[in-house]
Amino acid sequence: MSPKKAHEVARMATYVVRLVAENRIPVDQLRLVDVGAGQGYLTRALKFYLPQSSILALDADEAQTTGAKKWEDRVLPNVSPPIFHKTTLITPQNLVAVIDEWIYEDRPAHVSPEPSPVILVALHACGSLTTDVVRAYFASKSRSSSHRGWVASGVVAVGCCYNLMYPNDFPLSTVQKQAQPTIDLPTSAFHLAAQVPSEWLSSISPPIPGPLVELSIKKVVYRALMGRLLEEMPPLEVKQNQDTSTTSKSATVPARWTRRPETWTDESSNDLSTASRTEQSSTSSTGQTPTLVKLGKLNNQCYASWTTFLEAVERKLLVKFPDAAFDEQTKGVLQGDLGHESLDRKLEVLHTLRCLIGPVIESAILRDRVQWIKETLAATQETREVNETSPEVGLVNLFDQSTGSGRNVAIVVAPKIPTNFC
Repeated sequence: MSPKKAHEVARMATYVVRLVAENRIPVDQLRLVDVGAGQGYLTRALKFYLPQSSILALDADEAQTTGAKKWEDRVLPNVSPPIFHKTTLITPQNLVAVIDEWIYEDRPAHVSPEPSPVILVALHACGSLTTDVVRAYFASKSRSSSHRGWVASGVVAVGCCYNLMYPNDFPLSTVQKQAQPTIDLPTSAFHLAAQVPSEWLSSISPPIPGPLVELSIKKVVYRALMGRLLEEMPPLEVKQNQDTSTTSKSATVPARWTRRPETWTDESSNDLSTASRTEQSSTSSTGQTPTLVKLGKLNNQCYASWTTFLEAVERKLLVKFPDAAFDEQTKGVLQGDLGHESLDRKLEVLHTLRCLIGPVIESAILRDRVQWIKETLAATQETREVNETSPEVGLVNLFDQSTGSGRNVAIVVAPKIPTNFC
């Protein structure tokens, strides 16, 4: 693991262990569901610290699942009970169904024991995955639910990639909707939510020396100028280099999450709020057309100069730029009357100002989600068991942002939320 990942895994595993202890959940009865498990770093840490627990690791990418199993065989051989892995594209509906299936296979229904306590964890859950995890939590609490083999005892979820949220997943809370009935932030605004301006002056390693902020700004400026170049090129010059069978996927969502998944079925439910998301999410064409082609991530070395950047873009997108585009002095030719230096500076200033409000956007998203959870819990107050108290809901700073963990805040739902866990 990178130092950043090691820090995140250690802190989150420590917090979950403390949550289990403070809520007095019997470890031998505990079940943990790691949603978006990826290579299984958090899964294995949880198994190491809570060896008697049963763990289900879920991911959308079979390659990630395979990698997790290989690491598991190396560092945690012969664990008992074993870690169960499943590759599936998570939705609110199938998350509940997958947990049902797992518990039924592990403990047949005719045994009829008490429901197993389940804690749902998600480390950097992309897009709407955090809200989907919370919806599964609500579903397990419903008296009308047919899921009798388990009940969610807690949620610990750190969000990520807010630009991949379904459009109707922000705002969620009634308070936010009533306060800002016309709120309509563009997708680009949610790209900023993970920016950490306070850490911009951190140093980075060669071959791009200097403060991190210089590289960050250069990336945005270069990509913006390159976008103008693509607009001036014949559409047929932009060749699709992404294939659904070979494109790499993130730990929690497929690379084309912005499109409606082809296998998605609309199981309309007011509780799960799926009816409108399918229609809205199917309209995106990011990465599917020449004008919205998706470049993806490039190594830092590619930003050493304008020339090395364009060469990397040509290799990645399978395009050919005009020779004049590579010249630092003439790259403004395709940008109208403004010279490139003037446009560079305008883009730098715009990017900096936008990033400064990034933490505000993330705070708005997180507070909206917490308020939505509280409203939903209040609405289900009458359906709870007489002896069941309302769980606590809160935001916990899990990670140190100076380690590079821009998304450091966890949404936690549990009967008792630990606040001091170091």
